[in-house]
Amino acid sequence: MLTIMLCGAADTSVVVSEFATVATALGADPWHFLSGDIFYLNNASASWRANSARSVAAADVVVFVVVRQYGEVSWTTELRQAVDDGTPFVILCLTDTYRSYLAAEADRPDPAAAVSQPIDPRLADTMRELERTYSFTIVQFDDATFSAVLRRELAKVFVHGIQALTSRARRESLASLLGNPDSLTAHDLHIAREVALDEFEDKRLRKAAITALAHRDGLDEDSTLSLVRSSEQGVARLSVELLDRLYRQRPPAHDFLAEIIDVAGDSDDVALSRRLVHSLFRLSLEDALAVACDMHVSDVGIKRRLVDHIETNLATILASHELRKAAELVLGRCLAPAGESPWKDRATAMLATLGS
Repeated sequence: MLTIMLCGAADTSVVVSEFATVATALGADPWHFLSGDIFYLNNASASWRANSARSVAAADVVVFVVVRQYGEVSWTTELRQAVDDGTPFVILCLTDTYRSYLAAEADRPDPAAAVSQPIDPRLADTMRELERTYSFTIVQFDDATFSAVLRRELAKVFVHGIQALTSRARRESLASLLGNPDSLTAHDLHIAREVALDEFEDKRLRKAAITALAHRDGLDEDSTLSLVRSSEQGVARLSVELLDRLYRQRPPAHDFLAEIIDVAGDSDDVALSRRLVHSLFRLSLEDALAVACDMHVSDVGIKRRLVDHIETNLATILASHELRKAAELVLGRCLAPAGESPWKDRATAMLATLGS
């Protein structure tokens, strides 16, 4: 059964009856510490904080209510538990108290709050943190509107939940279509883009979406960069490997390529830069040589790949003065520091050819 938990100081007793009525009308089980509807454990080490955290962890939705008093457990334990668990929650505040908070923040009398009690400094600090540090929304209510405001805000939570279920269903349907990218509609491609960029999505589904997008129309510059920066190693590697198909702008923007090189160079995964070499030369020989001079080439695998591609394109490079100069710079970087290996012998021979 759906459970909705009310959290706040002891003075939430003035709204607990309305809270229970609204929650019950929505088909939920209302929880509140005043009624004993919480998880608890009575033993030698019993703790209100532990009981409260355990209750919030078990709730489906949490409603934090500010009347006038400061509830330490609510704001230091219960809110943190809800945030850490990702439990949906709303924060409601009595309008008169919110005005007192604003007056305290402005450090000047507020005529609208002149009859109010001064706000507890601890509560003012908490509300400031909620709004300014965490950017949480605090919704106001008055004595006559609590039920209506609560019902409206809970409805918003349920709408978000339904939308999340709908999105999940769409993504699951998409999974069966990604194997045939040509059949994807514009709407399917939009969902595929969302899946690819979602860092919390299953990596296999993300990689399938990336492959399908590369087969079709690719992605914009910012989206491509986001994928290359992904914290999921497999996603980042695949995105670099398919870079020339994901990023369709021709000629490629130099700033974009420079940023890609920086991302790969800063990564602990050397395979990213190794894959990038192949993608750069598929994008554009001229641009690949231009930006390769800025690559981190301490890894022998990167050097060897650069030499391989220059050798493959040597005839084209020899026909252009600009390409010859760029290739000379790249080969010079690959050969430093000196050492013996077959690919270095080839690079040295080509360097002599380019300079002749």
